[in-house]
Amino acid sequence: MTREQVLDLIKRNYHLINNGTAIKVDGDIWDYLDTLDEEEQSVFVLEDIIKWDDEQLDKILFLNA
Repeated sequence: MTREQVLDLIKRNYHLINNGTAIKVDGDIWDYLDTLDEEEQSVFVLEDIIKWDDEQLDKILFLNA
């Protein structure tokens, strides 16, 4: 995943990447995350990963939005 993709998703009001798919969350993001089994899912908060370096971002699977 690239930094440009992350910025584009944030601009389009997406909040998370969950198993490679961009997700928009209605309500509180942290409440939504509490409902997930994060050990079995690959979940990333866009506002957090935008701060990562390019090498870390490259490791994130991103399929679509």
